[in-house]
Amino acid sequence: MKRLLSIALILTICTALLAACDSSSTKGETTDESLHSSEKVTEVTGLLNPEKQALIRVDYLSDDSRLIFYTQDHQLYAAKISKAEERLGNPVNIWNNIFAEYEMLQNGFYVYDPSGEFCNLYDYNLKLLSRIPLPTDGHPPCFCISNDLETMAYAQITIENDNEYLQVYSGKVGSSEKQKILSRNITNLPANQLANIDSMRFLSDDRTIFYTGGFYPQNGENVESLPCFGTFGADGKNLKTILSGIEYRFSYFDSGYLKYDTNVPAGETSSGKIEIFQNNGTSKTITLKKSNESQCVYISQNGDYFCTVLEEATDTQITVDFTLYDAKTGAPIGQNSYHSALPKGSASDHIVQNVSVANHSKQVSAVVTSLEDDAQRLLEFDF
Repeated sequence: MKRLLSIALILTICTALLAACDSSSTKGETTDESLHSSEKVTEVTGLLNPEKQALIRVDYLSDDSRLIFYTQDHQLYAAKISKAEERLGNPVNIWNNIFAEYEMLQNGFYVYDPSGEFCNLYDYNLKLLSRIPLPTDGHPPCFCISNDLETMAYAQITIENDNEYLQVYSGKVGSSEKQKILSRNITNLPANQLANIDSMRFLSDDRTIFYTGGFYPQNGENVESLPCFGTFGADGKNLKTILSGIEYRFSYFDSGYLKYDTNVPAGETSSGKIEIFQNNGTSKTITLKKSNESQCVYISQNGDYFCTVLEEATDTQITVDFTLYDAKTGAPIGQNSYHSALPKGSASDHIVQNVSVANHSKQVSAVVTSLEDDAQRLLEFDF
């Protein structure tokens, strides 16, 4: 999951992921009459100097205060916005260039350059906790840090005695000591077996690691790998793999994760469904109001609400519909729309950079790019 700033999210599941899942299906209220629709939007101004600073991202924290990330003089900064007032706290320079990725966790976040040799780990008071060396084997590092900010796991392909192995290691953050928790000989691997890991993330209980990777659907040369995903224990045991064959994206919250569609080719429609998985093994499928809403979904940290983002373009403007749903019932709560003029001759590219959903106030914040002046704007929607 890479550009001015990429979001590792890795990173970015179906009901068969856990064989013991208790899977249910929920259909939201889809009639237009039942959905409160509004075109009221608040643009937050005065936080940054648009001539010197470019807004990148906004994230709600557990108490509904927010972090914003922005660039200035080719450096990356973060600052908190207080919950009580639209006032920016003291900014912190978190990275020395803008070509970085970062991952939000329950108790902090980390930022790194995929071509670099270390990452910076911060708490949500923007205190630098650790500068962590990354594994370097000539490829972008595939690693994750636990939500309690104490453990780091990473995956590598190694060669031993002319055999290739997929290895996963784990160790304390900041320590050079590591333990091999997973090892798979992938030389002459049979078809339909996990062959590589592309991204990893500790789930919120820190006892399970979620991953995306690839498998080969058949043996032989010149066979392209297909996407898969699954989980294994933080101790490397209980490996589960779903051979999806298609790429999905994922959004994480305190007690689980949400699966949604990747972008579909122009002219085609998405499934119109999302799946929410709890760490306790239960799951449910929710049908959305419109099919293509399932291409872009954000969930609140506490898992109570999720917001879909649907961008549609005409010859003169782009309209973005933000629809907030109750994650427990699957019912839509309300919809707000934002309109941006499309200058003549401009490409109707996506303008939404990032969305974050509040935990308690039924509020959504978004960073969008105006095609008229190529400036980033911070928007707020109340539902």
